This record gives sequence, structure tokens and C-alpha cells, in this order.
Amino acid sequence: MMGSVWFTIVGGTCDCLGIVATLAELREGRMNKIDALIRCRADARRRTAHSRVERILQSATHLGIDISVVGSLAKDRFGVHSDIDLLVHGKTDPARRAMIERLVADNLRGADIPYDLIFASDISPERVRELLHDCV
Repeated sequence: MMGSVWFTIVGGTCDCLGIVATLAELREGRMNKIDALIRCRADARRRTAHSRVERILQSATHLGIDISVVGSLAKDRFGVHSDIDLLVHGKTDPARRAMIERLVADNLRGADIPYDLIFASDISPERVRELLHDCV
């Protein structure tokens, strides 16, 4: 995805994969071309992450699996180098764990975004509360 980013100036705006920065921002030095490109890449990556996670959550709900989005994506701080953090609630036997891991891997394949799959049963209740503090 990163290699396909384009940057053009059309009608007074800079458009990169649908993300717009006004020419005034560039002219006034509030944003240079590199900053605009980084913003475009981060926004494109964020859109991809949101879209893939939405599919994961829908599939998980259909299968009776409770997953929360935590970390930078949940806190709306997802950037160019962020990963997707998913917290799986409840106890999981090895077969169910493998199914969940497959579900997530299948939905993120090709997105070029790393992820952490955290099973609540593997961590302390305090850590679960910390992770959920700012989740969606």
C-alpha cells in the first residue's frame, strides 16, 4: 500500500489518497510536502486498519467471540508505525485460540500492518483493565 501513495495538487488542495491539506498550509509553512505525505500515508494506513478490524469484529461477533480494540487504534493515535492491538475476552481452549488466530491473520493478510493478539486469560485482570481503559 505504501508504494501506491500519490500526491497531487488540484483545485487549491493537495490530495493524497483522499486526504486533503490546503495549499495555504503548505505555503504558510504549517505543513511541508514531506509532512503532508506522512499524514497521507498515516491516514491511508489508519483507514486500512479500521476497515480490516471492522471485518474481524463482525466475524468474531458472528462466531460468539468477544474482541476489543485496544492501543493506538482505539485511542485514535494510530500512525505510520503503529500496530493493531486486539484483546480477546474469555477463556479459550487451544482449538478456539487457533481459530481466533486464523480469523485475525486471514483478515489482516496483505494489509502490511503488524498486530498483537492478546488473550485476556493470559494476563492479569489489572492489565486487562489497563488495556480497556481507552478502548473502543
